[in-house]
Amino acid sequence: MKVATPPARCPFCSSRHVTWVHHLFSWHLSCHYCKAQSKRYRIPEDAYRHWQLLAAQVDIGRRANIKNLPLQTPTIQQAKPKPFPDSKIALSA
Repeated sequence: MKVATPPARCPFCSSRHVTWVHHLFSWHLSCHYCKAQSKRYRIPEDAYRHWQLLAAQVDIGRRANIKNLPLQTPTIQQAKPKPFPDSKIALSA
């Protein structure tokens, strides 16, 4: 294997305990804690690239989700239905 940098943290649990797994004709990366795995590839560099890409995509998704969170999310009890303006039927509470 000619991979210079260690693999990124696990994209799912952020663990640093990511190791290489070698089978007869394939390589993949695996997390010890949550058991997440990359796809299996014949070339180790391809498995490494897949793991790094997956980690980058999940990180981008987390950052986007954090920025778009509402400040206060109403619960089901707080949400009350509003009648239509032309409706003559009263809603019971």
